Amino acid sequence: MYSFKEKQKHYTELRNPDAAEQDLELLRKKQPELSTVSMFSRNPKRYADDILYALLDVAERDEIRNNRRTVEIAPVQDTEKNISKSTNSPKVEKKKANRTPKSKVEKPKKEPKPDTEKSKSTKSIPPSTGTISPIQESKPQPSSTTTES
Repeated sequence: MYSFKEKQKHYTELRNPDAAEQDLELLRKKQPELSTVSMFSRNPKRYADDILYALLDVAERDEIRNNRRTVEIAPVQDTEKNISKSTNSPKVEKKKANRTPKSKVEKPKKEPKPDTEKSKSTKSIPPSTGTISPIQESKPQPSSTTTES
């Protein structure tokens, strides 16, 4: 549907893991025979990038955006309806009033253990004098001259 450059551009603009479920639903509508849809449905947020990339093959950018917007608007309208219904019914208020707050059980706090750092002793390491040790002096130096036969 798009060239590689266009697809990459739209991909970076549309990346949003929170919209993965909406994108997955649109992908199911557009391409139900896709074999990876079952894998994507297990954890849509994890596969959000893969879902979007596959979706860009079958849907246009504007269509993806419009789908996201319509799905976002629908839950807001549903919650407004639920709020208006709950304010009109006194049963809901009574149930809320009858609830007793649960007492929190506090666990005893553990005191942090003081850090005991072990100091490194420098007595076992002799100070450097800058001189050559006797072992290094006894090694013969390799000669750079070659003998001809």
